[in-house]
Amino acid sequence: MGNIVTNLACHAIAGLYSSYASYRALKRNVSNAHLVNLLTTWLVTTVFLLLTDNIVDPVFGPWFPFYFPAKLLLIVWMVYPGTRGACYVFVRYIEPTFQRVAIRAFPS
Repeated sequence: MGNIVTNLACHAIAGLYSSYASYRALKRNVSNAHLVNLLTTWLVTTVFLLLTDNIVDPVFGPWFPFYFPAKLLLIVWMVYPGTRGACYVFVRYIEPTFQRVAIRAFPS
């Protein structure tokens, strides 16, 4: 039961905060840097939740008792603007992976 609540909280934090920040960005004149950070947060949280919900949760969730609370803390770290966790994950992991895949998929 706790895993369901924690997983729901992960989706709520990632989705609701990003939606609210997008709404604010639409209503205000925001800088390009803020828009880039917002898009990065959307991309990283979406990729993270897709991978963890479909691949990692079924394998590690039942075996590690603090897996779901750790996942929730990681989502909070990525979404909270003060830590810029989503930007770190994007630059360190997602961007290099996308570049490798793009080179293989679309050779010039």
